[in-house]
Amino acid sequence: MSGKGCSWTVVGTQSVVNIVRATGATNPIIIAGLNYSNDLSQWLTRVPADSSKAIVAGAHVYFDGLGCEDSTCWTSEDGGIQAAGYPVVVDEFGDFTCSTEIDQLMNWGDGRSPQAGYWAWSFNPFSCAKGPSLITDVAGDPTTPYGSDFQAHLISLQ
Repeated sequence: MSGKGCSWTVVGTQSVVNIVRATGATNPIIIAGLNYSNDLSQWLTRVPADSSKAIVAGAHVYFDGLGCEDSTCWTSEDGGIQAAGYPVVVDEFGDFTCSTEIDQLMNWGDGRSPQAGYWAWSFNPFSCAKGPSLITDVAGDPTTPYGSDFQAHLISLQ
């Protein structure tokens, strides 16, 4: 591969899965999508073979204009993956504006059958203007409404 005057060799996802399994590990392996892991549209056509049958589709959603940022897209892309028998996890999601956009993602994930997993990013103590942040300080006080919505949602699931 190459880009911006640089080139590099890519080992490939199948090779990575083979190397992990060659160690004897049987744990789940998250395989992310394209475009900063936001695009799972080609995931099923490229999923690697796995002797442990423990591959999980991973996506990142940041509501930053990359494309798949609403329930229609998630259901279209991720629904087919789930129907094929693979779990889906949004292994990073966040909000650069500290808004309530994450609520639609969490509600979508909880409403799937089987449910789609998700976890929020990040626990860095700063405002969302610097990047997605769930907390405002080292004491763990939540940002509003991003951190407080995530906290309230997790509490509501208990």
